Amino acid sequence: MAKMTIGEKELEPSFTGEVPATQIQIIQALNWYNENKTETDAAKYLGCDPKVARSHCTYAWAVRMLSRGFVFSEKTQLVVGNMRSKFELEILPVTSTTTSTVNPHERVANKTDEFIGELEGIIDEYGLSGKSDQFNAYEWFTKNEVKSVHANKISDYFKKRSETLTAAIEDEDKEYVKAHTSIGKNKIKSVLNVMTNIIKDAERLSSNVNKSRKPRKKKAPNFQKLAAKVLFKEKDDSLKIQSVDPVNIIGADQIWTFNTKTKRLALYVAQDDTGLFLKGSKVIGFSTEKSYAKTVRKPEKTLNSVLTGSKSVLKKLMDTISGKQFALNGSLNRETVILRTLK
Repeated sequence: MAKMTIGEKELEPSFTGEVPATQIQIIQALNWYNENKTETDAAKYLGCDPKVARSHCTYAWAVRMLSRGFVFSEKTQLVVGNMRSKFELEILPVTSTTTSTVNPHERVANKTDEFIGELEGIIDEYGLSGKSDQFNAYEWFTKNEVKSVHANKISDYFKKRSETLTAAIEDEDKEYVKAHTSIGKNKIKSVLNVMTNIIKDAERLSSNVNKSRKPRKKKAPNFQKLAAKVLFKEKDDSLKIQSVDPVNIIGADQIWTFNTKTKRLALYVAQDDTGLFLKGSKVIGFSTEKSYAKTVRKPEKTLNSVLTGSKSVLKKLMDTISGKQFALNGSLNRETVILRTLK
């Protein structure tokens, strides 16, 4: 039976048994190294300069854990392998300029695994330190140029990790009870919070990217030319929102926009069955009675309802926002994010 030994500060974790260590055991051990070892120790484990080891501490702890008898699952081995590759790229010189042909699917899988490896380290850094609220996953995704195809796989991976860890907490198995003594329930919940933020923002990024793509079936050429004249804001990373293609406004029964400067959420409703249309950078053909704007004081929750809500939710949404109604003149500008169109 697999068993992990851990206790006082001076007692380094060790592992006996052939069964892979559980996630709780791995988190517990990593927490011990984070609290009791420094980048100097990491450098000794990796045989490199402390300045290099500074950004590879999680990999150093994994190397040390393997030397102490830890057995990792296949998925954990893959994550550690990605950490190793990143470490070796930093310390080893390029010895060949020969490039090999890589299957596109393999390239996506390799890049996704690389992102997951980095995010595993971030979870340790922010989760075990109790600073889960300080990591902005969406900002990290955009900075590292994470694509929609990567975001979907990242979300799926951490959903499984989160479900496994949540099950352990809810069942309060023996390993979880042991973990309380050195990790604490709050830190485990902090780890889960980081995972939840990663999942949520990965799904939002994927949704935004897919939404901004132009329709596969091209509109009539004159529609594309009309849409090309529209002034709008492509995205706002701080609010995690992104505009749809303006060509979708033409013929729509309803569109929702948000001005990031004035914080006004606008609803345009078509005057008749012909739908809305564009003239320059103006929306035309809307009902002045049914179309209006309101100022949103806390936009994140409201904008999420606009992006994901059903037609019945949208029908009542404006009524939930207190404050004055503003008449619309149809003008769009470079502060306007086109949130959603309905036909």
